[in-house]
Amino acid sequence: MSKILPYVTDKTISRHLGYAGRSLDMGHAKSYYNPARLFFFEKIYITNIGIHLPVGMPCIHDTPQTDWGMSNSMNFSLSDKERSFAERLRADAWRAVKETDARTRNRQNDITKKLGERVYDIAFWKSELNNEVSAMATEIENLKEYRRTLEKALADTANPLHIAEECLMHREKRQGIDLVHDDVERHLIREVDIVKKCQVKMKKVLD
Repeated sequence: MSKILPYVTDKTISRHLGYAGRSLDMGHAKSYYNPARLFFFEKIYITNIGIHLPVGMPCIHDTPQTDWGMSNSMNFSLSDKERSFAERLRADAWRAVKETDARTRNRQNDITKKLGERVYDIAFWKSELNNEVSAMATEIENLKEYRRTLEKALADTANPLHIAEECLMHREKRQGIDLVHDDVERHLIREVDIVKKCQVKMKKVLD
């Protein structure tokens, strides 16, 4: 999965934020030199280390604060606030990136698991369908064989029926005392009736 969705690291973000082929450092914000700091802390530093300026040498803090000084002071204060805000914003963005990456990976793992289960189910039911198709093909072949057997049986009943009917016809041609209705005739009539009923049933099955 790492090939599909690589892990998010500081270097990953720095590559996206970099320019001209260079990467940006995603560590903590660095402190840069600001000349305005000297304006406010020069006098305190000189006093603490015990250095005394020569008589008549003006100190920048002894002069009235000009418009430039006030503007620089405001810019210095504003720059600290903006830097703090930028650090918080970057931390929030980095946290959002990591949370999004974690959610994406969890969802991807869940979907991959579900897809695997789905593939297994499809393979299982495909195998079941193949078994059913094979069983149906075997059943069809058996039915065809039964049909051929039934057709042959139907054809085989034609000759006995013809013989029984012919016997009855010849018995009807008897004259005088030979024209009797005995047990033989009754059995012939019964045989003809049974054969005809069987033929009707077999024809219904074939249809």
